[in-house]
Amino acid sequence: MNILIIDDSPNIRKALKKTLQSFIPEIEVYLESDDIKDAITKIESEKPDLIILDLMLKSGTGLDLLKDINLKNIRPLIILYSNFLAKEYKAMARKFGVEEFFDKSDDITKLVEIIKKYV
Repeated sequence: MNILIIDDSPNIRKALKKTLQSFIPEIEVYLESDDIKDAITKIESEKPDLIILDLMLKSGTGLDLLKDINLKNIRPLIILYSNFLAKEYKAMARKFGVEEFFDKSDDITKLVEIIKKYV
């Protein structure tokens, strides 16, 4: 399984990657991005199985990226990973195929358990 982590913070991307590597060693490929354009390029070229997507990015929002992915008819599993998971954001994200949500303030092991359901 390959994972694309999209977050504007390099520290969060690094910590998330390290945590997932220790809890789910069978995941082999970790890609990273911090903006929409780069993320789209990696999604099209690398075809990740799972995308962990922050809501706030350097060049827009995770919802903007979801719209682009949806228009291109690309359907990886997407986990929206943010501190801003208001009902409105969740409702919009669900329209674009997001099935899982994780609040950054929750214990990271909850995210690990979500991912393990799909590995």
